[in-house]
Amino acid sequence: MATAQWAQKQQARLLPCRYFHLVFTLPHELNSAAHYDPSTLYQCLFKAVWDTLSKFAQRKGHGQLGMTSVLHTWGQNLSQHIHLHCLVPAGGLTQTQWHERE
Repeated sequence: MATAQWAQKQQARLLPCRYFHLVFTLPHELNSAAHYDPSTLYQCLFKAVWDTLSKFAQRKGHGQLGMTSVLHTWGQNLSQHIHLHCLVPAGGLTQTQWHERE
């Protein structure tokens, strides 16, 4: 019941537009860094993804983006697989107006 209520609350916050589901994976060569300082590594991953998407949107003239992301540290087979699932609206905010993109 709590999960259904949470999902309903989150759905009410969605913009009435299409969304893109993007996945950003940390190179496996960097996985060992998560054993020493996971908090810093994960913060850097979130920042790198946000900076990349924001700069891409600015260059394309798409305005200010929004994003919801979830960190996953393991793959389906329970091996270490650090990645972010990102939900990005198909549009952006310029000044005070929303512009939907294809």
